[in-house]
Amino acid sequence: MQAALVTGGSRGIGLAIALELARRGITRLAITARTDEKLPQTKKVLGAAGAEVLVFRADVRDYEVMAAVVAETTRAFGSIGILVNNAGVAQRKTFLQTGRTEWDEIIDVNLKGVLVCTALVLPRMVANGKGLIINIASGAGKAGFPELSVYCASKFGVVGFTESLAREVSGSGVRVYAVCPGSTDTRMYRSLYPEREPGKKPEDVARVVGRLVAGELQVSPGRCVEVY
Repeated sequence: MQAALVTGGSRGIGLAIALELARRGITRLAITARTDEKLPQTKKVLGAAGAEVLVFRADVRDYEVMAAVVAETTRAFGSIGILVNNAGVAQRKTFLQTGRTEWDEIIDVNLKGVLVCTALVLPRMVANGKGLIINIASGAGKAGFPELSVYCASKFGVVGFTESLAREVSGSGVRVYAVCPGSTDTRMYRSLYPEREPGKKPEDVARVVGRLVAGELQVSPGRCVEVY
């Protein structure tokens, strides 16, 4: 039975994706989050859904930490067949209001974190001749929005990386996609836009991921599947 690694999986879209995977029979799950706050409850919720769960406090920016996560997951579950790069951060500020420390955090978590996790799981996927990588990007990776300039830059990067990598691994048995949600009811979105009502729920995004996993969507690898 294949295992899945979901980053930023303790709440919101990440948790909804993990639950969707469990519902579809992907019951060996490794979940990461930057804090311990929600991980015990996440393990309980996913366990109640029938999953065997490993949880890790881990920052996707840290190559050595994520290497340890991948190694422990591989020892416990065997090869990681599905990687969902979901961890992300955002700030709603104009570019001139955004400091260099904030540039680094947004770019490093949202883009470098995708590179780190992909680099750690892709070689074995290629060696096995199969695997699935799904990068959770954003509608802000397809169009620029004011007061989200650095966030948009990071998500445009994820979309471009997805397209390039899909072409590089074409014929290897590894599929790579991006999912680009619009406004979704998460803690991040509510913090950015407290004055607006989101149009989608995390479960809407999770269902699209589930359909990609099951091969139910006729989408070419490298594409960004929009959820609006």
